[in-house]
Amino acid sequence: MGFVRNEGGRSGGTSLVGVRASIRGGGGRITSSGIRDLDEILGGGYPLGSIVLLGERGGTAHSNAILNCFLAQGFAHDHAVAVACADDRPENVIRNIPARTDAAPREVLRGGTEESKDSDLRIAWRYRNQQGYSGKAGSHGGGGQPSGDARKFCHNFDLSQVDSSSMEGKKLSLLGIGNEVDLDTVASKLRVHVKGSIRAKVAARIAVRQLGSALWEGEPRTFLRKLRSLARESNTVCLITAACPDAELEHLSDVVLSLDTNNGQGTKSLGLGDYLGIVRVLKNTSPFSLHSNRQSTKMYTFWRGRRSYHIEEAHAAPEENEITNFEDGKSLACAPGPGKNPAIDY
Repeated sequence: MGFVRNEGGRSGGTSLVGVRASIRGGGGRITSSGIRDLDEILGGGYPLGSIVLLGERGGTAHSNAILNCFLAQGFAHDHAVAVACADDRPENVIRNIPARTDAAPREVLRGGTEESKDSDLRIAWRYRNQQGYSGKAGSHGGGGQPSGDARKFCHNFDLSQVDSSSMEGKKLSLLGIGNEVDLDTVASKLRVHVKGSIRAKVAARIAVRQLGSALWEGEPRTFLRKLRSLARESNTVCLITAACPDAELEHLSDVVLSLDTNNGQGTKSLGLGDYLGIVRVLKNTSPFSLHSNRQSTKMYTFWRGRRSYHIEEAHAAPEENEITNFEDGKSLACAPGPGKNPAIDY
């Protein structure tokens, strides 16, 4: 008896907005983190059904900004978004999500005149949901999908601007201060939220800030187990931030990211250039694959531009004297050699 590909997945035969097939195969699907560079180093994005743990050391709050990008991407795809936090009111978190800066594509501005030119192109099924593909509206499947730039996998956001659009009509749940800080009650309400996303046939995003802090009431490990079970049986991605996550929280998570800002001093004193800090991918697994990808030796540096975060592979910074010689215009290839060969310094 052979295996049969399940085209619809767990969504009941409809494709989901902002979701694409994972490059790892195995029927897994991913959604964007809201930061292009982060999607790239994770192999495309966050896997559906996964728990993503984002730990930050150094007393800074970059994890909150990354979480805000995750929420903004969810609103851009009309996902069911839930925010749970005990260190601030969830209403304040929503008010600080970055504004989207994407412009409508030319196909939309021209009223779909480009569709006739692409109608004869034959695109393999695995590339239909990839970024940049602009086929017919029906090629993505699923009823009620937005048109235009809402089909993009990862949108552009401006961290210097706040999204001023109304949250009215959004699939949004706010938990925490002013509602409930007991983790057992939060888990029960999140289950109701996820069931609503299943009925609406959309993906769900859950953001929990500072799990493990004394502001939450209850056992964080038990809560994370409940959350993982909930994510496994639905099209849900959970992003958890924690100041100093322990080994058990990391074990219960599928993707573990570590931010280290060197106590707010950046990476210059570490010989890695002038960046905000270091990003390590400690764990990157898919909940529906036997493949385990631990990248404890992989290290990246991150910095924040005026509008967005950028992440790149860490490299040793050039020596100070090399930078000085370059700025002075001195070059071993162009400058005349000394009268006596100096000892070569290794």
